[in-house]
Amino acid sequence: PRESDVVRKHLFHLQGTADQFYDEKAGKLDVIGNKLLGIEAGESGIHEMKVVLRDHNHTEQLLEYETGDHLVVYPQNSQCIVDAYCNIVDVDRHAIIASDDLTDSYPFPKGLTVCETLSHCIDLGAPPSPSFTRMILGTKDFDYKKDIAYTKRTVLDLLLQHNRRISLEDLLFQCTPMRPRYYSIASSNIRHPSEIRLVYRKVKYVTSLGVLREGTCTSYLSHKGFVGSGSFAHIPAYVNSNPSFRMPKDNNVPLLFIAGGCGVAPIRALLEERIELAKAGHKLGPGTLFLGFRNKDDEVYRHMIEYGLHLGALSHVDVTYSSGCGDEKNKMVTDVVKDNGDRIWDH
Repeated sequence: PRESDVVRKHLFHLQGTADQFYDEKAGKLDVIGNKLLGIEAGESGIHEMKVVLRDHNHTEQLLEYETGDHLVVYPQNSQCIVDAYCNIVDVDRHAIIASDDLTDSYPFPKGLTVCETLSHCIDLGAPPSPSFTRMILGTKDFDYKKDIAYTKRTVLDLLLQHNRRISLEDLLFQCTPMRPRYYSIASSNIRHPSEIRLVYRKVKYVTSLGVLREGTCTSYLSHKGFVGSGSFAHIPAYVNSNPSFRMPKDNNVPLLFIAGGCGVAPIRALLEERIELAKAGHKLGPGTLFLGFRNKDDEVYRHMIEYGLHLGALSHVDVTYSSGCGDEKNKMVTDVVKDNGDRIWDH
């Protein structure tokens, strides 16, 4: 095939050029694990991904992190969505967007194909802006919040519903640029200095108009497979330092952890660090955990929590479920926090 017929899975070839797309700290990270944590959690269950921070030969550390930091991930649009947009603008998806054809205000890297630009650079799942909506519909007679924003309409929705066409130029200049997504790192650098755990739930829902939607980045992450061989999937990402979210320097300071669902990610990282400190013989202050899940099938990291209790990394744990336990027993984690007001106040 022609070089332009091959759709690049990442844009690292642009690093160090005037068209650099990723942050200068970004690395191409190998995915060494990606699994659904709950056996019966279903398609909405919580996933855990493991990525390695070294190069392929495991000789050079690409990135470093501290417990409490974020991993910032550059997602891609689903291929079927990209194909739909290519069809509607009626262009050769492998045509290269050349710099000679562009103005200085062009917001994306030059020299990519149409397909690559739509895959990496534009958030095709985002609602169009009010001005772009007016351009597509040819009218100002609509309620943007009610008709577009709250109903999660996309450019593709409006074009198909109203049988409209737009040019590739309008699509490139008017659509929302793709932004990287921030994920709390779910591991401790003391326990895993060369690996990162990510915890995510695949976003999937039906809008008020009956249209199925999937989250751009969580869908992208869920399609990164791992088969245990020497060949790995990759994600482009970098570490964002988060110095305001750190363990106290004094290990005797009492800690209170409150989280629900995927909010368990930073809690897992802090708990893993306290477990390592306890195993090393450090004396730890009290650690109280209030954790909420949708139901028992949605619960994750029970064994780790029990191990933390055994070692003294946690002193009290209260796990609750918002459904599946009978109306009287169903509780949100906020209800449990309210019920334990005295304990929290005296913590």
